[in-house]
Amino acid sequence: MKEYKIIDNFLSEKDANEIEKYFIEYLPWFYLGHTCEEDEIFRLKQKYENMKEFVNQFSHNFMYQYDTLPPSEHSHIIKAILDKMDKRFKILRIKSNLIPKDTSFKDYEHHCPHTDNDADHVTAIYYVNPSDGDTFLFLKEDNTIRVSPVKNRLLIFEGNILHAGASPRQNQCRMVINLNFKKI
Repeated sequence: MKEYKIIDNFLSEKDANEIEKYFIEYLPWFYLGHTCEEDEIFRLKQKYENMKEFVNQFSHNFMYQYDTLPPSEHSHIIKAILDKMDKRFKILRIKSNLIPKDTSFKDYEHHCPHTDNDADHVTAIYYVNPSDGDTFLFLKEDNTIRVSPVKNRLLIFEGNILHAGASPRQNQCRMVINLNFKKI
């Protein structure tokens, strides 16, 4: 795989609509209040001047392969995504994030750059709803790629690439499913 890949219309329209509706009407969300740990923020702010932290963020954990927690009772809603994923990967973690609208956020700002896991892994981001609030991929040699959150889009990239989301400024919320897989 090259550094990243974008797949539009990843699921059928029916499956994509069912996931979006379920996320809005039934999925329980839990408040996080940040996308990085506080000790990381000061260090990263020195390099990433457009980083804005202490964001309102909500999350729902679906699965942790490396943890003793049982899967979420809501995991059935992501079955269509898992059925289409490459079977050469083992699940490390699957969670969803919801970031509400923030009109103070600037178009060039992003949240805390991070990787999702220390292990060799692949990250995928599935965009649940149409929104603004791009995903920033910080590639080698100060090359930054921005990926817009288009409903039913899947972004796949090497897990060692620093990435960050951004708060929506126009849409009510940005909902994604974040998947981490270990290469087998």
